[in-house]
Amino acid sequence: MIQFKAASAVLAFIALLAFQVVTPAYFLPSDAEIEMDYQGHLAGHDGPQLFCEPSESRDYALTLSEVRWEVAPGQFFTAWTFNGAIPGPTLCSYEGEALQVEITNSLGRTVEFTVVTAGETEAVATATVGSGETYALVLNGLPSGTLVYRDTSEGGVDHGLYGAIVIYGNDEPQVDHDIVVFEDEFTPPVTDGDDFFAVLNGKGYPLNPHYIFTVDEVVRFRMVNIGSEYHTFHIHGHVWLDERGNNNDNEVLAPGEAVDGLVQMREPGSWMYHCHIYDHIAGGMTSMLTVLPADFEGDPVAFCRYGGAQ
Repeated sequence: MIQFKAASAVLAFIALLAFQVVTPAYFLPSDAEIEMDYQGHLAGHDGPQLFCEPSESRDYALTLSEVRWEVAPGQFFTAWTFNGAIPGPTLCSYEGEALQVEITNSLGRTVEFTVVTAGETEAVATATVGSGETYALVLNGLPSGTLVYRDTSEGGVDHGLYGAIVIYGNDEPQVDHDIVVFEDEFTPPVTDGDDFFAVLNGKGYPLNPHYIFTVDEVVRFRMVNIGSEYHTFHIHGHVWLDERGNNNDNEVLAPGEAVDGLVQMREPGSWMYHCHIYDHIAGGMTSMLTVLPADFEGDPVAFCRYGGAQ
């Protein structure tokens, strides 16, 4: 009887192994799941490139409005947005340039449009814009670095009213991609029901950004904690040089804090990046970035599917 059971176990193992070899795709995510994982990367407001050519002045238009925001697949809530997205568009300029922002308020409430240096609480510019009004705000003398614009009236940030302003200085590092990543939470009563969402650039997994890079590219991440809880920022397989000159692979950000980091993409593959707090991972604050080999010419989705997530 013992020999029979042992033989049966061996045969079952061989059958399972053969099944895996013959049909490996059965054990992999479907193409639809992989395609969904790329939605964040393909969304216009999540594009990884951010560069400004020097100019005498820059004019931007921001419209505040309500939208039904899909924060996770099939899950929506009523968000307040700049230009229909969370975060709003990234505005950029060079140190010493004038920047004009035309703000149109289509919400049924007055907003306090405020610009702050990321990580600081002191405003460098403010404007009160009533419902139905348009206000032209001229910004001069903004310091170089990452700044945040937001609505500081009650409920503004909680509903999604924020975005970034990047001011380039005269001595910027040479990078291939410059990316702003907002970490945030959406909680009741903002969300419909009792759901808690932890998000990267306004979305939970798999709708948040899935970035695609190539080996040896240098990426600048501008990490901003716009939420009310502590978060971390961790990338698998890579470390970054932070603005303090330290090698880092898991930055802790207090509410309102911001940190810049430079990463050279050295390892091909698909790598997780996420907050290391378990409840936040479970709430959606995790995603992937893909590093393609230098000579890669195929389909990035296929590379993600068969190259292996790590």
